[in-house]
Amino acid sequence: MGNEKYKYSQLIPWRIFEDIQEIENHVKPKIKGYKREYLFEVISLVASKIRKEENGDESGQLQIKYLKDLVPQGHLYLYELIDLGIIIRTGRYLVGDRSFSYKFSENFNGKYKRIELSNMKLLRRIEKVHQSSRQKLKSSTRGRSEQIKNLRKLKIEDAVFDEIERLYPDGENQKYNYALSVAVGIKNGAIRYNVDKTSQRFHSNVTNLPSALVPFLRIDGKELSEVDIKNSQPFLSSILFTNPSKFSFLADEEFAMILQSLQVNVSEDVMRYLSLVTSGHIYEFVQDEAVKYNLVLDRDSAKSHVFRFLFGAIYTPKQHEKKSVNEIFYNNFPTVCSVLTQLKKCHYKSLAIFLQRIESYLMLEIIGKRIDSEIGVFLTKHDSILLTDNVEGAKKIVNEVFSDFLSITPKLKVKKG
Repeated sequence: MGNEKYKYSQLIPWRIFEDIQEIENHVKPKIKGYKREYLFEVISLVASKIRKEENGDESGQLQIKYLKDLVPQGHLYLYELIDLGIIIRTGRYLVGDRSFSYKFSENFNGKYKRIELSNMKLLRRIEKVHQSSRQKLKSSTRGRSEQIKNLRKLKIEDAVFDEIERLYPDGENQKYNYALSVAVGIKNGAIRYNVDKTSQRFHSNVTNLPSALVPFLRIDGKELSEVDIKNSQPFLSSILFTNPSKFSFLADEEFAMILQSLQVNVSEDVMRYLSLVTSGHIYEFVQDEAVKYNLVLDRDSAKSHVFRFLFGAIYTPKQHEKKSVNEIFYNNFPTVCSVLTQLKKCHYKSLAIFLQRIESYLMLEIIGKRIDSEIGVFLTKHDSILLTDNVEGAKKIVNEVFSDFLSITPKLKVKKG
């Protein structure tokens, strides 16, 4: 941890912190060698793992072995917190595949408080576990060394915490906690990364960081700028209507056969759809059309509807509660809807996985490797690139690659550090 070891932070929900004396009265007699810092680290670990699941639930998977490695008798602290009704265990445990998930009960959930940890013994133990975790990741992240070497130098400015307070006022606890947990993870040196076996996406602390906080990142003391591909997944969906078999080598066997046999009539509505996704205006189009149905959608809501249209299960307007929004798609893009329905007959998740694999292939295997050799320091956030230098050079590479593979170039948005 070097000089950063004195700035290691733990995350504790305010409601737990306020009741800590009463909690300790219950826990302390049950655990030999009890220490408050150990209790807080267990709570903080749960806090940092919590994410919103697809079903809307907030929880996070936690391996008991990892917990015990991190905190002496960590599992006992966790079980006492469960016994007190402070933490709830959910989900299923599958050996070698899935751990139980944990979340705070309603009475103890809420905004997180950041507490500095100064217990040197625990700090050394945490650093040892972090080093061990990074070693274990080597075999599963081969071919990503160019990003990993940069991630290990990643820092974040203390001013990020003031920005989080400004961005997420009272009432936005979920967004506040999420942003805080990611920023604290980077500040603590808990750098994590892995390759998703399904989509081949490269995940790291950076991919989880809200874009508004990117200006506070540093590598070798330099600020990072972000080159973002506007509406990347809808943009990539254009390949389905122009050359569906182009990337079939990235699909599973059954879905590849569907792509290779797909015949698309490039009708007027297909051309309209292609124009919107390649110009980066599909979300704004949905917002404008929604007004005709007396609906007011912000950009995030419009984006969610577009993703549901592209990747959700097959449905018709009458079968879904969002009837008006569905009608926007069916009335404006009937041929597009027909093509998407054909593609989802295999398994509706296959299409999302396929487009994510295209994105991963282009961003990691082609663009990333060129930037590494021609420019230098970079990181990826799935559909965007973070750089310390030569933004214009990176834009040129992105445009050349997409022109070569898709015959079109995306709209790029640059956010300066």
